[in-house]
Amino acid sequence: MKIAVLNHISKEGPEVALTKVEKGLGAAYSTGIIPEILFGPDYTLACAYVDRVNTPEERQKILRQLEQISKRYPKTRIIPGTMPWCDEKGMRLSSPMYSEGRCVAEFYKQRDNGESDLAKKAGVQFIPGNCNDNRFMLDGRKIAYEICGDHACQKVEGVYVELVPTLDDHAAFHVNPKNDGWDHFGILADGITGKSIGAKITNRRMRQLEKEQINTEMNLYNLE
Repeated sequence: MKIAVLNHISKEGPEVALTKVEKGLGAAYSTGIIPEILFGPDYTLACAYVDRVNTPEERQKILRQLEQISKRYPKTRIIPGTMPWCDEKGMRLSSPMYSEGRCVAEFYKQRDNGESDLAKKAGVQFIPGNCNDNRFMLDGRKIAYEICGDHACQKVEGVYVELVPTLDDHAAFHVNPKNDGWDHFGILADGITGKSIGAKITNRRMRQLEKEQINTEMNLYNLE
């Protein structure tokens, strides 16, 4: 399985991020490299970083852009990163997943790592999701999507790979009893440093994975 990771500093905003997604996938497809998955850091789609919540208009604009990008690169599951937004119940932090021009899933953060403070700026409460629901199947393999602080507390037994978007310059991939006991992979993408790390986990040991640079916007991990 080939997984592309967006090299992005979340403070740069979603317009920059989506341009990188377009350029990175364009460069990959043009050389015959078809990533099964592309994902980016936490808060990649936040229009004002951690200063305010996305407006409904901003959210819809981003979703329309993702729909068009996904139509152009239909063989890749695109999970660009998270965005804060409000509905009638309160603020949520979530990441949509697009495939073949459609939003096929949306993953919601559960743990509060400052999201309540951001929600207060909008005059609402942070509504946590259930992080154990943040997984999907691809080619018969289980994939876990663990948003920042949800990593290391989410149930991930038996997954093929853990995808971890973060916003933490001290972020690291953690091995603990919840994600040990079987051979699998982990990839982390951070929105402060704009860097990623990948590892293979075997019996509480991690071996760092090599990554290939598609272009300045994107790295590629080949998990085969």
